[in-house]
Amino acid sequence: MGKVAVGTTATAVCLLKNYGTIAATARCEWPAADGITVELPPAVTLNPGDSKTFAVHLVAQAPGEIDSSFRIYTVSNPYEDVTCRVRGTCYLEECRWSTSPSRSSGLTPPTCLQGSPGPLNATSGVRGSPSAAAGTGVSLGERPAVSFDAALSPRLPERQGDQPASTVDFGDVAPDDRVSRTLFFENTTDSFMKFEVVSPLPPDLRKVLQISPIAGFLAPRGAQEVTLVFTSKEPVAVSAVCVPCRAWRLKASSSTAAAAVAKTKSRAKSAASVQDSEGIEEHDGQFYQMENGREIDLPLFISARCDTRQCELECQDIVFESTMIFKSKEFVFTLVSGENR
Repeated sequence: MGKVAVGTTATAVCLLKNYGTIAATARCEWPAADGITVELPPAVTLNPGDSKTFAVHLVAQAPGEIDSSFRIYTVSNPYEDVTCRVRGTCYLEECRWSTSPSRSSGLTPPTCLQGSPGPLNATSGVRGSPSAAAGTGVSLGERPAVSFDAALSPRLPERQGDQPASTVDFGDVAPDDRVSRTLFFENTTDSFMKFEVVSPLPPDLRKVLQISPIAGFLAPRGAQEVTLVFTSKEPVAVSAVCVPCRAWRLKASSSTAAAAVAKTKSRAKSAASVQDSEGIEEHDGQFYQMENGREIDLPLFISARCDTRQCELECQDIVFESTMIFKSKEFVFTLVSGENR
């Protein structure tokens, strides 16, 4: 299953199929532990050529390694008996994008310091032998009557529409219209953090996308509301364009380093001179240093389509009144080409 953040679920979508010439019954057994769930009845009977999809979920409940298994076998056929291993690593997210702040952040609105103005691959799916240990796919026996394949895909139940919050799709946008989306950058640690949207934006988005704020400091367990606005006067089509974003954990700097930065600040002529080569910064009279080797990449993936309308409808909503059974009603409307207007 790869790496799975605590509080999220990784899902392997599997296919159980009867390749034999007679009906066969497959049974599935798994331990009720380790956060592993198999969405399959204890017994499934399939006619020749029939198949049934099911899912294997790994629910990350605590940090650590997961090494579990489940068994699928065919009734009355001792040669079709396979134990499938499910492995993964559960880890704690230090920060994340979300569509709504979590309860742990205590945000109403977000409590954070003032700021300044896109996966597990879902393509795996193989067949193997009864000795297959990865759990991504097995076949039951040399010439299987019942076998299944699996494909791995992430499933994040706290996200809307099973889509990660870092994937932002503005949909179809008319020219000169402004469409906004709101995300929250959450700090899930007990340390201060700094986040930053790398600028300039990718060439495809520089003239059509605005992000505010583009940088800021986050209090422990805090979050920052980030607004994305898309608007364009000309036709544009972008799909999953990556906007690099990064974050750092901050630690209190030593008095010597703080004194050095204070001296630099006293001679600085611009705010950009406040930072030194060691990444020491001042905020509200306190000095913090970015921890080396702790940079976290959390890119956003932006999609949008903007074009002039090729045709228009003379109506927006069609609501039919109550209709008797076996009766019908029709509604006639006109489709107007934009070139003829």
